[in-house]
Amino acid sequence: MEIKSRKILTLLLITLSLLSCKKINTEKISKNLYQDEGGNFQINFFNQTPHTSSKEISSEYGMITIYYFQLLVKNDNFKSSYVVSFNQYPSNIFEKVSKERLIDGNLSYGFKTRGFNKFDWSKEVEIPKGYGKRVGASQNGDYNIVYQSFLIDEKLYQIGLFKEKEPITEKEISAFFDTFVLIEK
Repeated sequence: MEIKSRKILTLLLITLSLLSCKKINTEKISKNLYQDEGGNFQINFFNQTPHTSSKEISSEYGMITIYYFQLLVKNDNFKSSYVVSFNQYPSNIFEKVSKERLIDGNLSYGFKTRGFNKFDWSKEVEIPKGYGKRVGASQNGDYNIVYQSFLIDEKLYQIGLFKEKEPITEKEISAFFDTFVLIEK
């Protein structure tokens, strides 16, 4: 009898914790932007604190540390992931590769690692003091992605929105991507 009571109590606690999860309005632009001093940026993470991590990788350009910021949102029918990352390349990077080639290679790699073979659309993005491109794709509506990479000097920024089962709306793109601001030092 005691084991059955524990199972019922456990199920009740799980149900209550699931019911207490907040839904986030991901189409609303927050006045309280998340700010990262090391990356010199701020962006709308919808009044939530993103999970942060870093990873050091070896590349043809030397050792590079990539810093990640991710917010995972789960709603009844879908889940979304809002991501910002940045890394600093060596100062001589453009002796080896053009900005355009570095951006295109980065976008292609990001898409391929997520199972996409091509972009459905692509456009250049005006970035003060830099160069950037935004791309998007869908896999039969099951998995949608909008991804942007841009360079400011030797620093590469990447912003991504990934969503399952529902298309990504222009409002969602605007509420996240268009709030990205570089912090002046």
